[in-house]
Amino acid sequence: MTNIRSQWTSVAALIVATCLLAACNQQTVLNAFIPQQQAGEARHLLDEIRAGNTSDVVPRTDTEYFGKNPAALLIQIQKYFPSEQPKSVKIIDSSVSTSGGQTQYGFRFEYEFSHAWVIAEIVFVQKGGQITIMGMHVLRMPQSLEQLNAFNLTHKTPFEYAVLALAIFTSCFILFSAVMAFGSYIPRRKWLWIIFILLGFGQLSVNWTTGAASYSILSFELFGAMAASKFYGPWIISFGVPLGAILFWRRRNVWRSMKADSQAATPGNETISSG
Repeated sequence: MTNIRSQWTSVAALIVATCLLAACNQQTVLNAFIPQQQAGEARHLLDEIRAGNTSDVVPRTDTEYFGKNPAALLIQIQKYFPSEQPKSVKIIDSSVSTSGGQTQYGFRFEYEFSHAWVIAEIVFVQKGGQITIMGMHVLRMPQSLEQLNAFNLTHKTPFEYAVLALAIFTSCFILFSAVMAFGSYIPRRKWLWIIFILLGFGQLSVNWTTGAASYSILSFELFGAMAASKFYGPWIISFGVPLGAILFWRRRNVWRSMKADSQAATPGNETISSG
């Protein structure tokens, strides 16, 4: 009994921790993993380009990417920014990789203006105190990424609705099966069966923003389904085959018969009748 209470206490603590993490502002979580000094350098370079001050940026550009006339390319990039001051600027993604003694940083910023949003991406290599800009991409958008990738149920295809419905059904079916298995007779390795039941095998996924679908055979998901979004990215809805739950229900009647036969064979359960 003590072990069971301890296990359920651990599960409850995990659920509470997951809820607290989900309640956190995603920008706060993202900021915890961002190298702030390099992010400040990236923001400064983009702001210089936005303001038209390219004289300090040109010497830091990589000639293979920007060509022989980087100033002209930077002027073209500047035109994607509205002339007004941004209402807000936030980092929506970052990456860091090290190779050959030098570190490459990538940052994506979202600029909010009165009538437009601008996504600006910059990649640079830092070696010692020297920065070399390896790439830059700017895109103007009519709405923010948060609005674009917001979860909603409008204007979706029958396939997307079907994937969502199957994901919900699979998760509920697995949870119900796990609860039933917990209270059912299973002759051997009951906890292994419950773990088996809690998993979904294979993965059919749909990008909730674009509708693009993908499938993976060599994967499994806890509770058989998942809905996830990576920092302002699109929601990915997926589900797997509840193989463990299906096999549990196929074996359940057999196990119940085994239990009944075992109880009937117990000496204390035998009855004596007179001829």
